[in-house]
Amino acid sequence: MNWWATISNFWDKKVQTSKLGTLIAAGVIALVSLVIAAQSSLIRLGNIDSGLIGELFLGICIFIGGVLLFGFTRMRLTLTRLSLQRMRIISIFLLATVFLNVFGAPIALIELARLDFIRVFVTGFWEEMVFRGFLFAVWGKLFGLRSSISVLLLLLMSSFLFGISHPNQGVELFIRSSLGFLLGIVTLHTKTILFAILLHALHNGLTMMIVYRSSASPSLQVIALFILCMVGLSIILKHPNRDHQPYILTHET
Repeated sequence: MNWWATISNFWDKKVQTSKLGTLIAAGVIALVSLVIAAQSSLIRLGNIDSGLIGELFLGICIFIGGVLLFGFTRMRLTLTRLSLQRMRIISIFLLATVFLNVFGAPIALIELARLDFIRVFVTGFWEEMVFRGFLFAVWGKLFGLRSSISVLLLLLMSSFLFGISHPNQGVELFIRSSLGFLLGIVTLHTKTILFAILLHALHNGLTMMIVYRSSASPSLQVIALFILCMVGLSIILKHPNRDHQPYILTHET
């Protein structure tokens, strides 16, 4: 058991208590997760798209690695009384979803047959696990989330990475980045990514079902999303001590 004690001691003293160690470990976890996802995407499973299988494995690997490195709390995988009390922030995202999918774009019809439940939830799971779970945990460990500047930089950085991870250009990049910005606000305000996962899946489901007669007005969407992002940002910046607090359901207020 000496080897196990040595590994545990190294992990506790050299990795989890060191910013450099945490950064290196996070990089290794991300790299290993990408390799496993790439190999998993070669799997054929019935009618399920192989790329979707790779995405699922990526999310699972990031989940396991993130919990081992940061724990459930820093990965925002817990649900507390505070999280439930702050669910009202979700109304901002729901409004954003309406603007993203309906505003300025007349709907021809809604086709339930186009809805792919597996894709909807797998995509919501792995993208939130990476961009709002793992990435937020790494940033919080390295820079903290107690200052407004740190919070703003995290939201801008994570939302931009989220935007460029999708095949969009021009105004579409802004729209996708704004979506990531709003999901980041929901995550920070409720202190959990569980709501963001569900809302992300809701958004994907709506975009999958709705068929438009014409494309939405980019200018109207940009203005609406900008206003929503600023409103959401003002809400979370009014709450100090945004860094991780004890997640004890019976004592949290």
